[in-house]
Amino acid sequence: MHVSTGDAGKSTATDAGAPARASRFARLRSGVDRVPTKWFAGIATAVFLAATAAFGGLATAAEPPLPELAAGDTHTSQQFSLTPLRAFISDEKIAGLTNEIDSNQDIIAIVVEVENEWTTPQGHLDFVDNIRLTELPDIAPNAVALLSDTTSQPTYQPGVPATVAVAWIVDEGTFAAGDDLRVVLRDRSNLVGSFIIEGDYWSPPVDAAYATIPIKILEPAVAS
Repeated sequence: MHVSTGDAGKSTATDAGAPARASRFARLRSGVDRVPTKWFAGIATAVFLAATAAFGGLATAAEPPLPELAAGDTHTSQQFSLTPLRAFISDEKIAGLTNEIDSNQDIIAIVVEVENEWTTPQGHLDFVDNIRLTELPDIAPNAVALLSDTTSQPTYQPGVPATVAVAWIVDEGTFAAGDDLRVVLRDRSNLVGSFIIEGDYWSPPVDAAYATIPIKILEPAVAS
């Protein structure tokens, strides 16, 4: 199952203050005989719109909720296709991904298949803002590494899938095996600067989809 989402925008209207409202209406009354009848409809409409803006604007359709994905589902944006696969918890370091952790800390790791949808290679900084834990929305991952060879902060080539482990170091008890880990996948749009910023760059990320993945215990490797 593949899920794609797009960007959305919105606009707001503001209403001018009313300090001079009485005098404005006085001028309207004094000139009423000189105003063509057809103007009244326009004046009434303007007053209605101004009053509507003052109380929150015209009713608009509610924005649809963000897509809800499960493990193995793909979210595709202009920048990346992201497929969360598995989630693990560990109270010990994960070799090749994290260093030693404190006794009161855990590691949460998500295995994600990443495919660069853009036309040029993208690096760690292009990717890392595109995934967050909903319980820790302002905290970037502590580590990202290729699952195949533990290369840290990999480069993503166009059209070449790469499976990575994305890890956070969290306080012990924040998550537990058997919990559902809720992840937010975020989109960024490619913009081209022509004034202060030159060249193309990625916009700030916006929440685009959620994924819910059951957390499993990462068992220690068996010594050979």
